Amino acid sequence: ITNNPSLSPSSNPSIEPTAIPSLSPTESKTLTFFAIGDVPYSDLEACLIPHELNKAANSTPDAKFMLHLGDIRDGKPYYVDSGPVQPRPCPEYLYEDVATIFTASSVPTFFSMGDNAWLDCENVDESYTFWKKHLLTFNEREDLGWPSLGAT
Repeated sequence: ITNNPSLSPSSNPSIEPTAIPSLSPTESKTLTFFAIGDVPYSDLEACLIPHELNKAANSTPDAKFMLHLGDIRDGKPYYVDSGPVQPRPCPEYLYEDVATIFTASSVPTFFSMGDNAWLDCENVDESYTFWKKHLLTFNEREDLGWPSLGAT
């Protein structure tokens, strides 16, 4: 037990809990955010998302950001006349359209990559490139007037 805690890794790790925490507890605060995923899979969902984002923002005005947990399209493959199952193409407009839809968000939006719009695509390298181009840094867009997250 020490009265002088360190942030350095332990030279003698243990699976037992420490008697004195290595860092002092901070003031308890609540972090509120939105989470969404597996949308839009259809044109109807694409049309409804801005409305749902607005409803969420009005019902939870203290939310700081949104996480899209992946899968911006379904992962259903093509079935070719009794031939092998083929992955579907994932054209760039898919990623552009999702970025456009989520400009309706009132808070910075972070996208996690799902398998459906990457690994379930005909060309995984191309789909990854499109995801990086349109969604990876979406939360950094300054043209949407989002509040700062206060992170440095």
